[in-house]
Amino acid sequence: MKKLILVSIASLILSSTYANAEWVKPTKSVCTLNGGQLNNGICKANWQTAKDICQASGARLPTKDELTSVITSCGGVVDNYDNNKNNLDYQSCYQRRGFSNKNSYWSSTSLSGRTTNTWIVDFYYGYGRGNLEDYSYSILCVR
Repeated sequence: MKKLILVSIASLILSSTYANAEWVKPTKSVCTLNGGQLNNGICKANWQTAKDICQASGARLPTKDELTSVITSCGGVVDNYDNNKNNLDYQSCYQRRGFSNKNSYWSSTSLSGRTTNTWIVDFYYGYGRGNLEDYSYSILCVR
């Protein structure tokens, strides 16, 4: 019981810390001038290019924890696909914050022990997973 309370307190502290994050959507010009491509108004690129685009936007790629805190602060449960896809409050919350339900987003967090794999987060299902850094995913920066 004590362990559960400590974990809950730690989660609340992390959520409140990340709740103040300012999410920055790269502009069309910053995206394309730095090697990204626009797809339905969303900037996409490989991981290294995504880092460059965020830097050019005066921001940085968010960590995996910053991205997953959006899931939990919106009422989702990390890695609980069925709960998240059927939770309409959760679905509308992350979309109001600027994330799409059709895209996975880059984080700055590398997979432990893998030099070419980095965490991505999919908000529709509410999960994070590792993927190759040369793939193209969506970019939303943070400062």
